[in-house]
Amino acid sequence: VAVTIVIYMLRLYNVSLKQKNQDLLEANSKLKNENFRLKNQITTLKTKNAMNSNQSYPATVKTILKTDVATEFFTGIKTKFIFDQLHCKISPFVRRRWQGLSKVSTKVRKFTKSPKKFGPERKLTSEDEFLLVLMWLRLGLLLKDLATRFNISETLCSTIRNSWLTAMAAYLKRLVRWPEKEHVYNSKPKRFNSIPDIRAIIDCSEIFIETPKNLTLQRKTWSDYKHHNTGKFLIAVAPNSTITYVSQVYNGRASDKAIVGATRFLDKLYVHDLLMADKGFNIQEECDQRLRKLYVPPGKRGQAQMSIAANNKTSRIANLRIL
Repeated sequence: VAVTIVIYMLRLYNVSLKQKNQDLLEANSKLKNENFRLKNQITTLKTKNAMNSNQSYPATVKTILKTDVATEFFTGIKTKFIFDQLHCKISPFVRRRWQGLSKVSTKVRKFTKSPKKFGPERKLTSEDEFLLVLMWLRLGLLLKDLATRFNISETLCSTIRNSWLTAMAAYLKRLVRWPEKEHVYNSKPKRFNSIPDIRAIIDCSEIFIETPKNLTLQRKTWSDYKHHNTGKFLIAVAPNSTITYVSQVYNGRASDKAIVGATRFLDKLYVHDLLMADKGFNIQEECDQRLRKLYVPPGKRGQAQMSIAANNKTSRIANLRIL
């Protein structure tokens, strides 16, 4: 009987050990699954942190203009050094955008505790604002896109753009000068040696504008060439590609001839000066009256096909104007 009791006790103990072993295996499996889940979570967090560290939002000069190649791509300026120099020259022309309080305070202001500048604090530094405007000009980005990149409101983005455009126009307009004839002749490239009297190359450029609500303005600004409402202006360059003249903006419907007459551009030329233009400038009569020379490609009006000589002349003029 005693042996039977011992055998029975051993069997019960063996069953208990098997149950404990099974519980330990299940617990081990759960720990392995939990360990695997935590490892995956750590990997995901590391990936997100790496992406956030590489993300350049909000955009700043330090995160965007790291190299000269990036500077040229985002702003059109060759080097970061030139970017800094331009910023130093243009930033003094930027007027304070804050318009002041709607109500005048009656409190006596203590100048010892007054801040250097009044109004709300700037969301962006002056360099970042300059970068924003240059990216808008260079890449043609929408204001909503720029507002997201720089982490500001779209309204503030528009205000910054308008302020800096006014400042840039005030400073850069001095760089557009009408040169003397000797300067044009001395800086003329070799490919223009066959045209000794050339003074300028002119063309009209158009920029898209918002469609006006006024129907009369819609009609006046509609451009059949661009199939859009535009503003049109005359631009002149010297043979060495230097911009020498930029006119005011006219309605997109205005013809090239009308803009040349309105700006009185021909009066800037001397007698027997040669003006190169596209065949759309029908100003031969105006040039003859002022003893100016006009060099334009021949047209094929009234002809089914251009002659060989006319085609060769068109190619010569096009090569000079495009290069």
